[in-house]
Amino acid sequence: MNRWMVLGCGMLLCGSVATGRTEPAATTAPATQPAGNAENTRSLKITPRAINALHQVMLARKLDPNKFFLRIGVKLDDQGAMRGYILDFTDKIDEQKDIVTVAGPMKLVINSDHVPFLEGITVDYDPQAPGGSPFVFKRAETPAH
Repeated sequence: MNRWMVLGCGMLLCGSVATGRTEPAATTAPATQPAGNAENTRSLKITPRAINALHQVMLARKLDPNKFFLRIGVKLDDQGAMRGYILDFTDKIDEQKDIVTVAGPMKLVINSDHVPFLEGITVDYDPQAPGGSPFVFKRAETPAH
């Protein structure tokens, strides 16, 4: 079974990607996966700085944190190739496809189809970032073989 983890602000989600089910978020450090399952672990990190900035955007837009989620995802072209990342607020979730968890004061939602594109990504906040958005998606460097 594939496992999805959202790491950041001390929150962890472990849920079944195939069904979109979630287990309660834990407030502890990420759990160690059983031996042999490491290849099935997916991770997305969100820095506390990004969570705080996104929460401020939510408050500025007067969005009720009990009704709205932060959607993290990707833009895909007609052939299914990734064209960019998405950060948006929504009050709609798909019970069959979406993974829901909590990071800091915010509820997060991720479409399970986007999991492979988000693996190894860190979302950060940098007000000096080029490109017009202060929210930066960084991919972890893969070691040279």
